Amino acid sequence: MFRNFVDLSRTLVPGIGEPAGHPPTEIKEFQTHQSHKRSNSCLFYSIHCGTHVDTPYHFYENGKKVEELDLNRFIGQGVLVNLENKIKEATPINLTQILSESSLSTMTDDDLLETVVLIYTGWGSNYGYANYYQNNPYLSNEAAQWLASKNIKAVGLDFPPDKKQGADVHLILLGGEVLIIENLTNMDLLKGKDFNVMFFPIKLHEQGGGPSRVVAEVFEKR
Repeated sequence: MFRNFVDLSRTLVPGIGEPAGHPPTEIKEFQTHQSHKRSNSCLFYSIHCGTHVDTPYHFYENGKKVEELDLNRFIGQGVLVNLENKIKEATPINLTQILSESSLSTMTDDDLLETVVLIYTGWGSNYGYANYYQNNPYLSNEAAQWLASKNIKAVGLDFPPDKKQGADVHLILLGGEVLIIENLTNMDLLKGKDFNVMFFPIKLHEQGGGPSRVVAEVFEKR
């Protein structure tokens, strides 16, 4: 049976997408085909750089870590909030916008429990440039509080969740045990589609997040 997948992950490239204050990404080959007849490399980078998942421990000392979460927390029914060309830089995304540009308002609370909400703005085209983290749109506290109150599985974004130097949205979502998937791409390919989202972070020991290959499985319209 043919299955249609969309890769929502960014390629990890040294020097691209590193937030201020985080160490630079390094990928160093220490064995080559010429020297050892194989390729092996070392990777050094911030686990909150590139496409990654945040778990509650990222901001809460007693919050759940990557290795403590069941695998089913990383799979859910996808709902796209299409805000392309509707969001200005450095402004909050409010709850009215999220509900008006998605099917969330028509879903039951039970359905929302299995949901991964992907918010697409087009801001991801700025990834790798300084303004990505400086002039980004961001979630309003009201929107974050509503998403947390519905106990959805995760929120995925193509923009940083908080306004510059803030952390309110991280605290609200992670405090409600809503996982955050950051630095997504290719969400435009999901417009008008039914899909599930899989976002398994690397199983790192005692960490509040990890790099993730995020994939949407797209279905034929029912």
